[in-house]
Amino acid sequence: MKINNIHCRHCWKYFDIVDKEKELYEKISPVFKRPDFLKETVLNWENIPPNWGETKRKGVIPAKAGIYENEKIPSNDSEISTRGYSLASQFTLNSEWQFLDQRPVSFEETGLDCESKLKKYLIPYPTLCPECRQRLRLAFRNERKFYNEICNKCGKKEISTISKESWRKILCQKCYNEEDKGKYYEEYNGDFQSSLFNLFKKVPYKSKLIMNMENSEYCNQESDDKNCYLNTGGHFNENSLYNTFSLYWKYTIDNYWVFQSENIYECINIFESSSVFFSEFVEKSFNVFFSFDIKWCQNVLFWYGQKNKQYVYKNKILSKEEWQEKHKIIKTKMKSYKWLQEILKEYDDFIQAFPKKNFYNINCENVIGNENKNIKKWLYCNSWEEWENIIYGNIFAWVSNSMDIESSWWGERMYNIASSMRLNNCIVWSHCFWWEVRDSFYIYFINGGNNLLWCFGLENKSYHILNKAYSKEEWESLAIKIIQSLSSPQPSLAGEGVREWWEFFDMSFSPFPYNDTVAMEYFPIQKLVYLEEKTKKIIREEILDKNWKWTVYILDEKKFISEAFLDVWGQEKIKISWRTRENEINIPEWIEVIQAKNLPDTIDEVSEDILKKAIICEKTNRPFRIVKMELDFYKKYGLPLPRLHHDQRHIQRLQKKSWRKIFERICDKCKKAIQTTYKDSFLIYCEECYEKEFE
Repeated sequence: MKINNIHCRHCWKYFDIVDKEKELYEKISPVFKRPDFLKETVLNWENIPPNWGETKRKGVIPAKAGIYENEKIPSNDSEISTRGYSLASQFTLNSEWQFLDQRPVSFEETGLDCESKLKKYLIPYPTLCPECRQRLRLAFRNERKFYNEICNKCGKKEISTISKESWRKILCQKCYNEEDKGKYYEEYNGDFQSSLFNLFKKVPYKSKLIMNMENSEYCNQESDDKNCYLNTGGHFNENSLYNTFSLYWKYTIDNYWVFQSENIYECINIFESSSVFFSEFVEKSFNVFFSFDIKWCQNVLFWYGQKNKQYVYKNKILSKEEWQEKHKIIKTKMKSYKWLQEILKEYDDFIQAFPKKNFYNINCENVIGNENKNIKKWLYCNSWEEWENIIYGNIFAWVSNSMDIESSWWGERMYNIASSMRLNNCIVWSHCFWWEVRDSFYIYFINGGNNLLWCFGLENKSYHILNKAYSKEEWESLAIKIIQSLSSPQPSLAGEGVREWWEFFDMSFSPFPYNDTVAMEYFPIQKLVYLEEKTKKIIREEILDKNWKWTVYILDEKKFISEAFLDVWGQEKIKISWRTRENEINIPEWIEVIQAKNLPDTIDEVSEDILKKAIICEKTNRPFRIVKMELDFYKKYGLPLPRLHHDQRHIQRLQKKSWRKIFERICDKCKKAIQTTYKDSFLIYCEECYEKEFE
């Protein structure tokens, strides 16, 4: 039964919890030994029946069975729950629904009977809406902001995603790998938030997340790359630059989500293709220019919504000779930056004339979301590959039975994850890299291990709490006591009221200022309000983006990274940090500075002298450079030099993508109700009408 009209305590919007969400909460909730049997039974996921209970018995387990602790919902608005607010006014439930956070479950759902030595600790339903939960996770992801820092151990200069102004201790890759993070630990004092916060202040941070890299030290959150530069979020890539979230690619520049492809430029969502330029949603195609949503095609120009075609120009089939002539003209014009802008405008007008499909998915079944491939049974997700049974997630591959996750690869039974690889049975996680982690909760920067609770920076460890080692029996006993004590909402360390057990870390824990993180890309700020340090009176205001409505209050603009509060118009203001100015870049005197508008118009006019110059972005005034591998690519494919900083080019690609939000629309063809990630500025067709349109 659906739960309606829950008030988000951050933004104060209403949201619902549907049956599929409730089922998944049930499935991913952690199981421990019941306290009565701690000395008798070994905690092991193999103890749990397969598929969570393929038993013959059915029925609701009574509270006295010890499977959960119950919190009854009061019968009228005047009654107040242990949470401190009127539950009856917050939720719309019928009389059959007896419990809110600790739900009754059937024997069939859990696989546990009244005599079971195991106890499932059910995850409470969230009090934050999906968007606010996503914002929390993204505030822990800095993908593309770098600082010149010094390793706190060896003194070596290091490119870091963390600034020394954030009070964190930063280590270079070598020193971090050699450091024993287990020597930094905390004794649990009964205060969950303060204990964890103290641990976060003790443990050193890795300058950036990379592993097994060859000549690719300027990448972040990547592994197994060779000759790559300023890529983020991908793996197993070669000779590529300025890309985001891609796997197994070669010779690619300025793309978002590319899989098993090569020779790709300024594209979004490209799968198993080669030589694709300025295009979106291309699968198994070759020699593609300025095209949208095509499959099994080759030699196409200005192509939309078609399959298995060749020698096409503006959705018309040409002879091979006619197409080659058109291609020659376009390629010649593309060498000129001025002409390329005209072609891009022509391409934009071309695709605007066609309807968009409500969801662009490949080989998917029972899905609500966009940009997915080979997916079954999921809700509200975007940009996924090969997974099943997911709710609320973005950018994943080979994941199953998980909820509220970002940027994860290879895992199952995950909840509230910001970034991970190879996780199983884990809840609340940020930045696990490469080696498998199992049965762990509230973890940060972990590389291998199992049975970890509130740990940071450990590698291949087991049975630790707050980085302190325990015997298996000690760990099981203390972990259960901690989880039992936190079953009710806890005061927020950041002064944001209460927070739920299993809710993601407070933003104040993030080592990154909000405007360095991915949260700023998807949840921008409308206005900055600068306050006087002592009196907290408003000094001045600054408008950043009129299209959004949230405000950041900056407490001390003299600091490079200031304490601040994020106001999203809800019940609470959220404690964050904010970078008050751009990082200063000292350009050496011997480097020639050139304005982007003064660059040569065509690539034929560009010599290798450009490699010695700093180019000033024509929009942001930030300097950037051209590297040798990049120049060779532009020369080979006849592409003019970019005029924008690579971060600004990334933002422009994001603006082309659909929203990470589901909108209720009407198909503009058959008029039936549909869901889509596109707002009402586009002509939208349901899948059936769209396929008929382009038969």
